[in-house]
Amino acid sequence: MRTRRAALLALAAVMAAGFARAEEPVAASVSATRSPGDSSQIATPAGRRLLTRIAALESDAVAHLTGAKTSSFNELNRRLAELRHDVDAEALAAAEKTELSARLDVLDQLLARAAALAGKSERLDPKLESVMRRAAARAPAGQPPVDSLEAVAAQLVAAASAKDPASANRVFDNMRAELGAGAAASLQQVQKDFAAREPIVFTPPGAKGTNAYRRRVRTSVPALNASKHQPVRAAATASGSSLADAARAAYAPIRQGLPDGQTQAFLAKRQELLTALD
Repeated sequence: MRTRRAALLALAAVMAAGFARAEEPVAASVSATRSPGDSSQIATPAGRRLLTRIAALESDAVAHLTGAKTSSFNELNRRLAELRHDVDAEALAAAEKTELSARLDVLDQLLARAAALAGKSERLDPKLESVMRRAAARAPAGQPPVDSLEAVAAQLVAAASAKDPASANRVFDNMRAELGAGAAASLQQVQKDFAAREPIVFTPPGAKGTNAYRRRVRTSVPALNASKHQPVRAAATASGSSLADAARAAYAPIRQGLPDGQTQAFLAKRQELLTALD
């Protein structure tokens, strides 16, 4: 009885904890679930070194997009490409490669969207930098700002590429609700800027036709069908040493391809059989 009672008490405690978690406020959708120290699968020294480099790139990307430290999209993308190469080339466990690649994918999406918003410039408009600063400031504790920035950048690109004002307005309404009153003034200015220009065209990294897509797709050349693509070879003859026999053997397939080739082949075979009977 005591054992059963203890089990029931433990079950009640688990259920109470579950209800308590269910009643906790849900974080704004601009945040993701990954934390800066989320490296449960990174155990090897090589993996830890790569993780440190990725974290440094994340920090520099956030600093650039918020105006805290100026870099350039070219420089950040160069470092991103180097890290992708090193992650692919390093002898890591599959779980390590998956986790590191996932972090690089977030950076890839963020930088691509930010570059689309910046147009021909190497940095964002100050009004957009203000929105990004607000997103970074509202990132939940323990989670990297890069995730919040990537989500906001996705919404900004959706608004900038919208072909009708109603769709863009809905996106801005969502961002106001997520980022709070501190971002209201900047978002209003950005909304006016977007409304005054043509929608942008954005192709996300990894879409068909992009370099990222080509990196992921491993193409292989199928083996040629020997019956269709191999050159016709002369059949071996009994003697194998007669030049005339070899010439006839090489000529036979060509001769059969002529309009009367089938007939001539039949007649030749018939004559061969008749000669053998004599």
